[in-house]
Amino acid sequence: MLTDKDIEHIAKLARIKISTDEIPQIREKLSSIFEYIGQLNTANTDNVDPMFQTTGLLSAVREDYTDGIQHSYLIEQAPDTKDNFIKVGSVLGRSKK
Repeated sequence: MLTDKDIEHIAKLARIKISTDEIPQIREKLSSIFEYIGQLNTANTDNVDPMFQTTGLLSAVREDYTDGIQHSYLIEQAPDTKDNFIKVGSVLGRSKK
């Protein structure tokens, strides 16, 4: 069973605000989900081939469309970039710029 501290930590990682009144309900639902995942982890999958995708698509990646605006111009607008990518802060709070 998850603790109140666990729920607060998960909410912080997810960057959502929850009230102390919501914690018991969230704790119950998340604990139920984690319990189900635990049951799935006990399933015997020794003779099951890994499945990487189910759609049959060879590549689901699409080209970027910018309506005539050049990619370099868009990247230049970002406050922090590296190697032609936009740099953002760490979701987990361990940002190393």
